[in-house]
Parts: sequence; C-alpha cells; structure tokens
Amino acid sequence: GGAFYETSGAGIDASHEMGKIKGGASFGYQTDKYAESISLGGSTANRRDDLYSYGAKIDYKIQEWILAGLGYTHTRRDSVFSEQFNYKDSRTSASIKFMF
Repeated sequence: GGAFYETSGAGIDASHEMGKIKGGASFGYQTDKYAESISLGGSTANRRDDLYSYGAKIDYKIQEWILAGLGYTHTRRDSVFSEQFNYKDSRTSASIKFMF
C-alpha cells in the first residue's frame, strides 16, 4: 500500500496574438491507475480512468490595462473498469481583467 492511485499525463497549450486579439487552444490527456482492486456489480478488477480535455479561448485587449475574454473547456473521463465512473463536462467562461 499507501498509494491510492497514480496519475500521469501530458498537455499542450498554444496561443497566437494579432493586434488586440489573442487566441489560444489547449489539449490534454491523463491516466489514473488505482492501486487496489475494487468490486462493483459482480466484477473485481483494478480501475483505470483515461481523461481527455480540450479547450479554446479568445482575449480582446480593450485598452493596455483592460482585457475581455471568452473561453470553452471540455473534459471527458472514460473508465476501463465501469461506465459508472465515466463523465463529460463542458464549461464556458467570460472574464474581464484589469492590469495595474
């Protein structure tokens, strides 16, 4: 024992700026491997979850000190052990940033 699960993964973020507009994208992958076997619905196995994410954002520089932004992120978890642990999550965001 001791360890509940082990996580490993990788991600990439990229952005490009043109004048007052800055756009970006992100992609990621993560795997969670659980240390102990679990039992559910008559099956016993070691659980492993694969997580995938992607997103996009755009920022607009209103002035040198104020920035408005919009973003979207989607995350999906697929469990090799049971569909009960699967999920999908989509998030949108809006922001105003003041820089001093």
